[in-house]
Amino acid sequence: MKRLPIHDSVLFKPVTLGALGLAHRVVMPATSPQATVRDSVPSAGFTAFYRERATFGGLLVVAASVEASQALRSRPAPGIHSSAQVNGWREVITAVHGKGGIAAVQFSTPIGAATQDSDVERTLRSLRRAAENADDAGFDALELDVGSALDADDRLRDSSEARLSAQVSLEERRGLLLEMLETLSGIYGAERLGVWFRSTDGAGLASTLSVLSRQRVAYAHIPMSTAAEALLAAQTHVTGMAAEERPVNLIVRGARLDLLPIAALHSGALAGLSHGAAFVANPDLPARLLQGLPVRSCDAERSYD
Repeated sequence: MKRLPIHDSVLFKPVTLGALGLAHRVVMPATSPQATVRDSVPSAGFTAFYRERATFGGLLVVAASVEASQALRSRPAPGIHSSAQVNGWREVITAVHGKGGIAAVQFSTPIGAATQDSDVERTLRSLRRAAENADDAGFDALELDVGSALDADDRLRDSSEARLSAQVSLEERRGLLLEMLETLSGIYGAERLGVWFRSTDGAGLASTLSVLSRQRVAYAHIPMSTAAEALLAAQTHVTGMAAEERPVNLIVRGARLDLLPIAALHSGALAGLSHGAAFVANPDLPARLLQGLPVRSCDAERSYD
């Protein structure tokens, strides 16, 4: 167990991300709880897992499989394409909302795989149907997981993504992302959309974030890296900017809890921090950070069946 100092109160000040009003900036990213998934339907264990971690005004992200084929993979996320699955998610959202929490659903997006017009049309149809179901289940926001498919440097991309998108230019991939955002905006509105990156490519990430800023999405969720540090350092006067000039809100995940980038929170360059492993091990993570209580390490063996 690691005891942390009481952190600067800016971490617990409200922040607005598009249409989402957060009471604090400690975000739970999508994770893989070891809870039973029967027929790709969220179980009672899933509901209990997220109820434990919901906080008043806190953003909590959960992963869902857009298509049935995704839900058949090992350690799958529950699906969101059948009425039983939607009803299961409704139970999860009711539990989160019961504690005043804000719930976003994360969809993985095959940007590199959609190379033909028919692939693009099928992908957009699947996303639209999944988003409609998510809205029906009660999710407050939607987060697109684009992985590393938008990296400018092929060497930094996941090997499977690199193979799939070898014949698709970066501009074409960005174009598909914009089509996806346009499709989803018709259901959720851009101000309730986020984009999750695995990217550590500074140049590619910065230019893609510039595109997202013009789309007025709620936030971008990026890993802590040298590229992220450079982006935060460059955005030193965000708080004083006019709304139309502000860069996209950034949530950074995976920062060391004893080295949180508080200066970036103060400057307005950073809107929130997320840490999946710490949230899994500490359902009351925000309270622990606020009070300087010990933070437990993640127990990979614990289940939530």
